[in-house]
Amino acid sequence: MERSPPLSNVETQPSTEQAGKAVPETPLFMGFKARRRSSLMKPFLGDALSLANSVPMMKVLVRYGEREVCFSAIVTKFNKRNKMQERILVVTESALYNIDKNLGVKRRIPLSTIGGVSLSVFEDNFIIVHVPLEYDYLLVTERKTELVTMLLQLYHRSTGQILPFTFSDKLELKGKEEDLREVLFKRVDGGVDMVINNVKSRTIRASLIKTKSTLAL
Repeated sequence: MERSPPLSNVETQPSTEQAGKAVPETPLFMGFKARRRSSLMKPFLGDALSLANSVPMMKVLVRYGEREVCFSAIVTKFNKRNKMQERILVVTESALYNIDKNLGVKRRIPLSTIGGVSLSVFEDNFIIVHVPLEYDYLLVTERKTELVTMLLQLYHRSTGQILPFTFSDKLELKGKEEDLREVLFKRVDGGVDMVINNVKSRTIRASLIKTKSTLAL
């Protein structure tokens, strides 16, 4: 069953100025998502990759009018064939960037076009970023709490609105060309299994894609 936290919870989240500090458990995930004990005091790192100090990287971002890196991390992204790819994820005050190892911008998503974020109810590292006018991203990152918090704050700062976020063991993932997939989560011994099903003409067809979350929260 899909559940959404009260919108008032957003006001209690740590600010972007708390990078590098241990952040206690907040209502963002409390009561909606299972957590490992080690995740409850994980520090917010902000630009963990120090991309703001990288001249080549900033040359790329300046071309898009960016001046500041609010969040950076190495993440795993699932492509349209459900294959995993390692990417650099960058969040600025105006957009989310998918960047490859050669510092090529594979995709730029203006924050104002993000329709919401979804997570499972289990202790895993999956997150779906929904982009209604284009296609969604299914990502794996051990810094998902910080990423969601950052997106909520920057989206509100950019649009004046609250970015929806939901928790469920069954989530929708929109691909390119209106392809719709269903992402199912189930707790198993030693972790959480994630299965991606293709949905076409209201018929669910298993794509036989199964991964286990092995990253520590």
